[in-house]
Amino acid sequence: MFFDRLDPADTDPARLVGRAEDRHWLSSVVHRYLALGGPPVGRAFCVTGGKGVGKSILIRSVLASLDTDAPEGTVVVSVDCSACHGRRGVLEAVANGVVRGLDALEQRSGGALALLAAAQVARTLTRFDDLPLRVAHEQLRPFHPALDEGATPHLFAALRLGFGLTFSLTDKQIKRLTGALRLDDAGLTEVWIGLLTDLRAHGLQVLLVLDNLDALRHDEAPGPGHDQVRRAVEGILALKAAPIGLLLGLRTYALGVLPRDISNTRALRPLPAEALQAILTDRLAQERAALRDQLATADGQGALACLLRMAPTPRALLRWVKFLFEAGRLRPDALEAGFQFFVESDYAPLDLELLRRVAWSFPTADAAVADDALLAACEGDRFVLDQLQDREVLLPRDVWSAETPRTLDPELVFLHPVVWGEGAAP
Repeated sequence: MFFDRLDPADTDPARLVGRAEDRHWLSSVVHRYLALGGPPVGRAFCVTGGKGVGKSILIRSVLASLDTDAPEGTVVVSVDCSACHGRRGVLEAVANGVVRGLDALEQRSGGALALLAAAQVARTLTRFDDLPLRVAHEQLRPFHPALDEGATPHLFAALRLGFGLTFSLTDKQIKRLTGALRLDDAGLTEVWIGLLTDLRAHGLQVLLVLDNLDALRHDEAPGPGHDQVRRAVEGILALKAAPIGLLLGLRTYALGVLPRDISNTRALRPLPAEALQAILTDRLAQERAALRDQLATADGQGALACLLRMAPTPRALLRWVKFLFEAGRLRPDALEAGFQFFVESDYAPLDLELLRRVAWSFPTADAAVADDALLAACEGDRFVLDQLQDREVLLPRDVWSAETPRTLDPELVFLHPVVWGEGAAP
């Protein structure tokens, strides 16, 4: 039997359970910022926590409330950085979100045509790395009629100072242009800061959400010695210079990249077993009655009770339940074989015995251990240790430090004997 709807990665805000205090905090700081009067000011907020603890679903729950509760003139732009490649990918996603938001505002109440045209100019440039000057001006020509320098002076200044672009050239002058335009990330970031500043001057509030910032796709993996990744993240964070609300979601191990002036931070703690049970009950309510009846048997309840004692995060619990049930192993006497099958299926080609040795290197399932001890568990093979880090079997305490200790993937804690209490570990 298979689940019809259960998806451990589902972040539908309607499925948020057990985070009432955290949600109240985030909703309060966001709504207070959006209602702020007086001179334009920017403010940054951060939701952090371990892998699978529920950061994204919490953020999306608050964003869903803004559909009805946000003040008039609010533009919400939400970006999942795990789907973006580098700093430019994030800028492109921001560009698309701002254009969509201003277009919706123009359709709803009008008066945003000049701002929309300015955003389309910025978005067009963000799509290119290099352009002949003539082509650059031709690409922007369709937006000229709606542009108004008086409405977006900061954008115009950034385009002029950063790239030498003006909008006063005639068609004949444009055709005679020579040379090329290098559209670098730093210059484009200044363009977007300029436009966001102009939007605020028109009474619009922008909330920019950058979720999964630590999972930004890049040619290099984040880690010690990979300075390009850190520079990319720091470049993205330069957007906080704009008078906007900036809401960040990232894992705790990446917090070292945040500047000290981002102080509105909420760390999500692990949920107790009762909250995990409530999450599971909520998800199962969407399933067929026959499936719920099977889980309600003595074997099903016994296995679930064991998983609830072990699970450190909602995602770990939901992954285990889905896999073990669909593999026909959600019984107390079949958990050992079920978890072995889980490792063979989801962590191939890593060897089960290797993973056991590595897990047993930790004094407790949530402890942090230095690389020397982990390397010994890998029989001195540095390549194997690096492979475990790449597959997130091992997670860093500080992703930017070369000397950081490692923790065990919370979805693999069943490999550690301590979590099984008196019984034997698989």
